[in-house]
Amino acid sequence: MRALHTFLFGLIVGVSGVLLAGCGGRGDQRTSQVAGGVTYQGKPVPAGSILFSPAAPGGGPAGYADIVEGRYNTAETGKGVSGGAYSVVISGFDGNAAPDDEMPLGRQLFPEYATTLEIARDSDVVHDFAVPSRGRSSR
Repeated sequence: MRALHTFLFGLIVGVSGVLLAGCGGRGDQRTSQVAGGVTYQGKPVPAGSILFSPAAPGGGPAGYADIVEGRYNTAETGKGVSGGAYSVVISGFDGNAAPDDEMPLGRQLFPEYATTLEIARDSDVVHDFAVPSRGRSSR
């Protein structure tokens, strides 16, 4: 009976070790922070969001940030990325919240704007975006 308990304990410890090693994945990889400005028609975008999605499958985690008074910073209001090629989607609003809170960021200034950005690995990046009139996609 003691041999069975020793075997089961060893099996549990071994399986746990394998599972924990597998959970590490890219956890030791440094996250790159992205910051900068966002303008539309030459003026800072008052409110919105910016999403960084890997352009290639397995390209790393997606990142995001809030746009506040024309500035965004994944380190302050979002999540950084691991670097590489990213698709970027920007949403911009006038910042005048509706009284009923159905539009917490206000009126949409332009349709979602999509572009791309190459982000250096293991390096923080400052990049400004100028959304063209009518929010036309650059893809």
